[in-house]
Amino acid sequence: PREQSSKDAPPVKRVKAIYGVNIPTEVGAVYKRASLFLEDGKLQRFNKLDTSVVLEKHMKEYKIQGGIIMETMKTPQVILGPSPLPDDRNFNHSDAISTPKRTKSRFFQLCGQKSNIRESVSEGDLVNCCGDGTVPYWSLQHCRTWQGPCDVTVDEIEGAEHREILANSTFHKVLVDYVTQGSVHLSKLDWHPSFSKD
Repeated sequence: PREQSSKDAPPVKRVKAIYGVNIPTEVGAVYKRASLFLEDGKLQRFNKLDTSVVLEKHMKEYKIQGGIIMETMKTPQVILGPSPLPDDRNFNHSDAISTPKRTKSRFFQLCGQKSNIRESVSEGDLVNCCGDGTVPYWSLQHCRTWQGPCDVTVDEIEGAEHREILANSTFHKVLVDYVTQGSVHLSKLDWHPSFSKD
């Protein structure tokens, strides 16, 4: 519908977000103007990546390669919180503004062992992390802004790349646990997703 924004919460009761984190992810680029003479003698301007640029010392949490700026595991990120929606009659706007909202979050290291890092985070908390190698962290965690109109839970998997997460055993464990409401427990030894290439 045209009256809804792409930023609005989806019309569902619960959202379960599972995504990878802590793979350096492109967040910007530095360009410089370059001139090129064409055969017809006209000068035409265009931009090209500035491969000689270096980041200032206060930007040490980022890295730059060939003009591409990447967020890293050391990049400070602010945890997003619920965004008040003026047309949502079921959402208490004053609570969203005055009280930090806790998003149910879990953080998994590569080996699949649960870590207490970011077990429960509040809006405005600062964490050091980056995206999944394709999507920047601030975009991955946008679903946290939906807390209120729907119940949002987030699982972050350390080192799970954007496309490869579908073959990640930790992703499958989290998904099975959610879908079965914890009634099926898969040990690390008995869960090996396999995909045939037929």
